[in-house]
Amino acid sequence: MINTLKTKEKRTEINYSSLCVRCGKERVFSKRWKEKVKTFTGFVEVTHVEMLCPDGECQMLVDGIMAGKKEKREQMEKIKSDRMKRVKRTA
Repeated sequence: MINTLKTKEKRTEINYSSLCVRCGKERVFSKRWKEKVKTFTGFVEVTHVEMLCPDGECQMLVDGIMAGKKEKREQMEKIKSDRMKRVKRTA
């Protein structure tokens, strides 16, 4: 899918094509939103694009896999944070 964004200076074509990580089908556009993110020098506008597998059952399985990975990452970050707190207390 090719989407055309209009900017003040020019028109930019962005290819949002991607494949499903589980079944390999081409994913379809779901939604797009913009968010302002604070940086060291001010704010930057980030455009997020959500793409979904056209097979609903496959997408539910992918969501489950991604949720598991997110949970594992959060656990590892908590372990690291706890370890850093212990190091700071002993130092």
